Amino acid sequence: MAKWGEGDPRWIVEERPDATNVNNWHWKEKDATNWSKEKLTQLLSEIKIEDKDGNALEVEEVTFGDDCEAVINNRKQKLIFLYEFNITLSCTGYTFENDKITGKIEIPNLEQQEPIDDVNIDFCQETPKSTDSNYYEFFKAQVRPFVREKLAAYVAMLTKEYSRGLVLPTKEKMTSNLKSTAGDTSKNATIVDSAKTNKSDSHRTGLKISTFKLELKETFQATAHDILEAFLDKPRVEAFTGTAALLDRSKGGAFAMYGKNITGFFDAIEEKRLKMRWRKSNWPAEHYSLVDIVLEEKSEQNETVMKLTQTLIPSAQSNESEMSNGWRNMYFQPMKQRLALGYLL
Repeated sequence: MAKWGEGDPRWIVEERPDATNVNNWHWKEKDATNWSKEKLTQLLSEIKIEDKDGNALEVEEVTFGDDCEAVINNRKQKLIFLYEFNITLSCTGYTFENDKITGKIEIPNLEQQEPIDDVNIDFCQETPKSTDSNYYEFFKAQVRPFVREKLAAYVAMLTKEYSRGLVLPTKEKMTSNLKSTAGDTSKNATIVDSAKTNKSDSHRTGLKISTFKLELKETFQATAHDILEAFLDKPRVEAFTGTAALLDRSKGGAFAMYGKNITGFFDAIEEKRLKMRWRKSNWPAEHYSLVDIVLEEKSEQNETVMKLTQTLIPSAQSNESEMSNGWRNMYFQPMKQRLALGYLL
């Protein structure tokens, strides 16, 4: 225990105006269970997938097992996330032969100690009784990765958004920040958003990253203008993602979606072309891929063809199949659904 008059910072209360959890020393807990159930329900209820062969699946109900919980703890300026969920998704779908299928997607172990890639996600077919092997292959190739993306979006939202305010600035950090700001001002420095100046140049990290290139082609029953607006307009982005988004639609403007699991910057915005720096939260720090989207309207067919080229995708964190499914399931399919319903027009 500190002696009287030594000024151990753990015992100094008067130096914080609010005298709240001084220097973040004391244990502080925040229950995130209800918030987590709401977000998971919102994210997973959005799942509606169809492949080019006609196999389809839609989530109709999200239920949680017993003893599900999520808690954030703060101790000595460190955040500790504890969550455990057992989730069942009731689904309906159709095979490529248009046979109706019902079943459940079981997620028994969404827990903090399990990496998202190791979380069990399986499909149990209820009707008809005999399992359709082709449909199960569709589930493994298309549905399971999409569900995993949604779970990753939840974890990102929990760790980056819901935890805000748990770690308070200490006196030393506040003093350091004030001195730094004063120093910059005295030199007539211009303070800019650091997010807009970050580049993905490999020399900044000193690491050589193995990357690959992805090329996709997708047809939309919509105009080029409406498709671009789906990328650039904040309400429309939130409509097709089902989550809050941050977005500055100017050249060089930043965007963040799916709980900041996907972030980037707009490098060029043209009438029928969009260029972005784009990254996922699990990629190497400051590494961005380059996305070039070109739209070609075909008025005779009343459709627009999108050609997407993405380069500098880190091979260690993804592969071509996962990225293709991600674009189709996280962007193209929900965009098409909203466009068909008129939500984006």
